[in-house]
Amino acid sequence: MSTTASKRAALPLLLAAALLSPALTTSAQAREPSRGDLERVFGPDGSVLVSYDELLRLIRGESSDPTPPRRDPPRPNTPTLVGAAFECRVEGSLVRCAGTLDIDLVGGEGWTIVPLGLDEAALTSAEVGGQPAVVGALAELARRAPAARKPARTSGYGVLLSGKGRRTLRLELTVPYARTAGRASFQLRLPATALNRVTLSLDEGSGPRARGSLSSQGEERSLTAFYPAAARLDVTWTPRSERAEPTGTVALDPLLYAETDAAVKLEEGVLHTDARISYRVHQAPIRTLRIALPPGATFLSAQGVSFARYPQTQKQGERQIVTIELARPTRSPFQIDLRCEQLLPEGAKELQISSPEPLGTERNSGRVAVRAARFLRLEPRTQQGLSKLEVSDFPHADLLGRLGWQAKDEGQSGEPPLVFRYPRQPWSLEVVTRQVQAEVSARLFSLGVVRDDEIGLATTAKIEVRERPVFDLSFALPANFALLDIANSERVRDHRVEERGDQRVLVIQMARPLAVGQHSFTLFGSLRRANEAGALARVEPLRLLGAKKQDGLLGVAAASHLQLSLANKQALWPLSLGDLARGGYVFAAGPNEELAFGFRHGDPAESQAEFNVSQREPRVRVERETLVDFQEDQVRVASTLRFQVDYAGVQQVRLRGPRALKDALVFAREGITGSDVAVEGDEATWTVSLQGKRQGRFTLRCSYKIKLDGFAAGQQKRVTLAPLEILDCARQTEDIALRKHENLVLSESGRALVESRHPRELAESLRQPGTIRAYRVQGWPYQLSLLVTKYDFRAPEGILIRHLHQAEVVEEAGGLQAEAIISVQNRSQQYLRVQLPPGAEMRRLKVDGRAVNWRQGDADPAAPNRRVVLIDLGAVTRSSQGAPFQVRMRYKVPAPAFPVPGAFGSLEPLALAFPLDAPKAGAEAAGAPQRVSIARHTRTLYLPQSYAYLSFDVEGTKHFAERGVWSTLTGWLRALRGQPLRPSAQRQGARAAEAAIARLSAMGGRQAGVYEPLDPPRDAKPYLFERLDGGLSLRVTAMAWPLFYLLDFLILAAVIVAGFLVDKKQLLPSAWILPLAVVAVSMTGGAVAGRAFEPFFAAAFLGGVGLIAFFLLRGVVREVTERQAERNAERTEREAQVARARAQAAEAEATLQRATAGGDPAATGAAGAGGAQ
Repeated sequence: MSTTASKRAALPLLLAAALLSPALTTSAQAREPSRGDLERVFGPDGSVLVSYDELLRLIRGESSDPTPPRRDPPRPNTPTLVGAAFECRVEGSLVRCAGTLDIDLVGGEGWTIVPLGLDEAALTSAEVGGQPAVVGALAELARRAPAARKPARTSGYGVLLSGKGRRTLRLELTVPYARTAGRASFQLRLPATALNRVTLSLDEGSGPRARGSLSSQGEERSLTAFYPAAARLDVTWTPRSERAEPTGTVALDPLLYAETDAAVKLEEGVLHTDARISYRVHQAPIRTLRIALPPGATFLSAQGVSFARYPQTQKQGERQIVTIELARPTRSPFQIDLRCEQLLPEGAKELQISSPEPLGTERNSGRVAVRAARFLRLEPRTQQGLSKLEVSDFPHADLLGRLGWQAKDEGQSGEPPLVFRYPRQPWSLEVVTRQVQAEVSARLFSLGVVRDDEIGLATTAKIEVRERPVFDLSFALPANFALLDIANSERVRDHRVEERGDQRVLVIQMARPLAVGQHSFTLFGSLRRANEAGALARVEPLRLLGAKKQDGLLGVAAASHLQLSLANKQALWPLSLGDLARGGYVFAAGPNEELAFGFRHGDPAESQAEFNVSQREPRVRVERETLVDFQEDQVRVASTLRFQVDYAGVQQVRLRGPRALKDALVFAREGITGSDVAVEGDEATWTVSLQGKRQGRFTLRCSYKIKLDGFAAGQQKRVTLAPLEILDCARQTEDIALRKHENLVLSESGRALVESRHPRELAESLRQPGTIRAYRVQGWPYQLSLLVTKYDFRAPEGILIRHLHQAEVVEEAGGLQAEAIISVQNRSQQYLRVQLPPGAEMRRLKVDGRAVNWRQGDADPAAPNRRVVLIDLGAVTRSSQGAPFQVRMRYKVPAPAFPVPGAFGSLEPLALAFPLDAPKAGAEAAGAPQRVSIARHTRTLYLPQSYAYLSFDVEGTKHFAERGVWSTLTGWLRALRGQPLRPSAQRQGARAAEAAIARLSAMGGRQAGVYEPLDPPRDAKPYLFERLDGGLSLRVTAMAWPLFYLLDFLILAAVIVAGFLVDKKQLLPSAWILPLAVVAVSMTGGAVAGRAFEPFFAAAFLGGVGLIAFFLLRGVVREVTERQAERNAERTEREAQVARARAQAAEAEATLQRATAGGDPAATGAAGAGGAQ
């Protein structure tokens, strides 16, 4: 291509950049050039088709048309990179690539910036369709083309495109490659296409490899690889080996530059050095390297480029020289990692720090990082030729990691490394080291317990360890201290007591060192003391040796039978027991011990306290629980005496009571060895010997009986309880509970120093079933006399129905579906006889959860249409052992036997009956029951919705709200007063009945056989009834809804028609009499006649209220209209008078004018007089 053609081809690129430059379109009215503008400016061969002036206007953003038509800017399109192919070739020090990219543009006609990636490359050429393309950095293109669609990323190159369809972009680019010893490589960020194909050819070198590719295929000097979208191309190969200098040329010496980065770690007795030496070679290849180690250091290892042999060392003075021979001469940069160590003399405090020094270099600079081990500290003392750096300035994180320091971890503990930089050798760094000593502080909690012949001493040491772990603990012990136990034994490897001069020391060796932090140890021991009168008890806390700081709390307790008084103290400050607890004190007194004194102390080296010890008298408290059981022939009185003995033990207990109990009172043998009784006058004293000295809580039991000889039915006897008093007692209480036989009746005859209590206030042992009365004794001797009356009550029945629940569904066409659930308690009956309603048919039966069969029984002659079924209870009675069990049965009453009311009538579903077997002769006369007693009877009646239910007559409780006029009015009044519509008692009763039914249904026991329970229809409304102690019968009055509405309407219409007739015919003195009378009669009738007639009286009431409202409204209307008519008549009359006056005045004026015209003075005067009138 010629020079002119090149300039012509580059001209559109320059003009497009000028058109898109915002620097040339600074006016607020400047517009962006469209694709049509560009096509109109440039020809197919790149020539300019417009005049110079019009081209300038386009550059400035002005239109050639003075009044261009307004149109919306073109909508940007969406680019899609379909595929890319790159052919690369290594030439010299660059990789030259030619690439082809297919791009699809979908959407509008606007401009779009397409990202290409290629961050590492330098573009030399870009064409689209044979024309130069607008290509540049993404950030620059986005700034210069603000109206174009912009990509999300801002790095790399991009191309500016417009229009629709596929575009083919051809690129030429160069990429530099890196070359080290034995390896060459380059990287390139590829475009975000679905697939990138890369082909590489080598002029020199061999073995190309592609890393991170989807697939690759290589030969000796070529490679084809495929990469995914936006992947990084990473290709390595082995370059051509350096050749020897040709014969006849002058050989040059290698020129070396080295940079050494060393990490020096100080540990106890050794100095570790890890160095990384980076070489740069100039002039000539090098093969042999020499490195001098620090004085006294020993070479450990070296690694990096390929070595010809293992590095060799030789001694040269105090330093070792390491010689490294490379596998082949090289001029490329390379690195060597070298490790060495230096043993330090014992007790060395001052150290010279140095790093390995490459020899034969033109310049040697570098950095050194120094750090001590965890339990060592170092500080720089002198330095020369060094400048201090931040840790972040050290370039090698792996070397810092060998020092135990993570470069990116900001939360790590410990001292950071000291980092220095030196520009040249030599340099020097002297540091001072010291060992970190453990710092221990302790807070001691001690408890001394004074006993008869020893002092128990428990100590909890809460230890805080800082700086470094601790391997053992030492405690200074009192002179006569004996160690009993160490609570944290799993943490202790061994312990021993050593004599150090006049001091005894307990040394505890840890199984594992105590790490830095909080720890706790508890020691238990004892101190011997002389059990003599006047001997002092000395208590002194333990002391932790080697602690930097220690203080603590000391508590002193004593056995409950001992009393302490402080004799003297040293280095102790008294505390109240409350302050002792608030200070975090960890101990508490044990059984039969009392905490008496509290102290705080600093360092316990001189802390001690001495106490006087004396014996305490025992304090006895007794709680007596007496159960008095009245039987038909005797009264049994049993007492439980609960003793609480404090301070000291007792060996015997004494009681005093009436002489009559001398031989009757019996003591239980548990806990006693025997009892003696002594009589003096009317009193007897019992001495009960205990099994040893007793202290704390223990129990004794005694009882006696009062005979009721010859006690027949209808007689009365007086029983007086004998007061028993415990002697030598500080405080005693007595609760008395009374129980009786069912044939006896008790009443008080007299009492003194006794108050009545409710049985639920008794102790738990006295709150037994059958307790009828309770008393609390106020003092001794008390008196309690009771009058006992005996009756001959009838024996209870052997079978009882505890709960009967009937669920009954009344069908629309007549008939009754029912289920009965029965809780039966049986002791004597073989069969349960069930009398069904008239015409009922038995369907299913289940006893205690098992489906069983039933037998037909003999019907009652008094009710031959009521079938009787027999249910066998023999097996279930034996298995239940007197406990209640469930009987569940289904029966049906067909339509003829149970008719529906029709238009008006009543429903009366009969309840089940349970007749007993035929009584024996004379049983009926004696009043024996003929039916099984029912303790609780509930019925749920499901009624059809086609009837209005006027009333429910039931011998029991209705657990639902009957809605009527009066009940609604009452509910409104309750709501106005802020009360619930239903009384709380009614709601609670309904909930209690429903809970009882739920418990009854859950008594099924084990399930066996097939039984289909009753499933009530969902649209039927349930009505719940309940009765206690007897069967429940009910009667429901119902009316068909059409008849109900008709009667309501006729009554309402009759009242209204009668009111209008009375008003029109004036049959009564006042029209108000009839509605007021109707209201009064309807209210009285609704309250008296019963709930069945309440709706009809309510209709009459509404009619009367409507008449009253009508008459009242009519009176108001009449009042308003008549007054308005009177006001209109008065206004008309006034207007007529004014009109007549005006007519007279006009007539007089006309007469006056005629008289004046005729000259008649008389007429004039008359006219004037008439006008005056």
